[in-house]
Amino acid sequence: MIRDGTLQDWPEVDRMARAFRDSAMTWAAYDPKVFRRVYQGLSQDRNGLALVLDLDGAKGVLLAAALPSPFSGELAAQEIMWWIDPSARGGSDGARMLDAYELWTRDVGAAHAGVTCLDERVARLFDRRGYQRAEILYRVH
Repeated sequence: MIRDGTLQDWPEVDRMARAFRDSAMTWAAYDPKVFRRVYQGLSQDRNGLALVLDLDGAKGVLLAAALPSPFSGELAAQEIMWWIDPSARGGSDGARMLDAYELWTRDVGAAHAGVTCLDERVARLFDRRGYQRAEILYRVH
């Protein structure tokens, strides 16, 4: 089941955020106090989204925010973190989470919805769904 995340989910969201950071964002520090405030804000704000994939316990999380574009003022939604535990990958849950994200973007009136990915397998999912590749991101320490 995909549902709205709550503060009761925090221990599992924290676990998944740490796993996400360790696998995808090794360049970033992780402060659970800061991330808890972000998660709480996203889960309680109309322009924030906190989805949980619940398979007898949280196995996935998708976080997003919709903010006014600095260029036009239109709301633009952006996925912040999308993690599904490796043991829960491979089925239709990821696509269903993306469905829920896209529905939310329409509900809040976002003119655009953005997602990020770290591998070509997920990029193919976005391609099949009509997303257009928009940028290549580089980081320096």
